[in-house]
Amino acid sequence: MADDNPLEAFRLALAGATRAIAGDGEVELSFTAEPPSVTGKSVRAPMPGRKLDPGEVAEARGFADAAALRLRYHDATLHGRGAPSDEVARAVFDAAEQARCEALGARGMAGVRENLAHLAELRLRTDPLVRARTREAVPLASAIGPLVRGRRAGTA
Repeated sequence: MADDNPLEAFRLALAGATRAIAGDGEVELSFTAEPPSVTGKSVRAPMPGRKLDPGEVAEARGFADAAALRLRYHDATLHGRGAPSDEVARAVFDAAEQARCEALGARGMAGVRENLAHLAELRLRTDPLVRARTREAVPLASAIGPLVRGRRAGTA
C-alpha cells in the first residue's frame, strides 16, 4: 500500500523516525488537517499535500521531531512541581521547557535541527508576535522560546 501512496510511505517513515527520536516504540503518528497536536503518545502532525511539497513536508517533520523530543526529555511531574501559577509566567515556563527539549535534539542531530528551523518558521507565521506593533504587545512566551532554544542549542 505504501508503494502506491507516497503520502502513506512518508507517514510510515516519519512515524518510525518519531518513535526512534522519542525512544518509545508505542508512539503513534497520524496526519491532520486540523491544528497539529500531541495527546499522550499520539502525535498528530500537519498533513502535507499529496504531492509532498517540500515546505509542507518540512513542517510535518519539524512538528513530529518537536513532539518526539518533548516525549523523550520532558518530565511532567518535575515540570508541574516547578510551574508558576501566574498565567504569563506559566506560558514563559512552558515555552522555555519546550525550547529546552528541542535544543537537546537539535544539538546532536543536524537533520532534526533543520526540521525544527522549519517548524520555527511555521510557528512564527501563526504567532501573535507577528501582529505586535509595540514592545508591550509582544507575548513574552513567544519571545523567550526562541531565545532559550538558541542558547541551549548553540545557534543564533
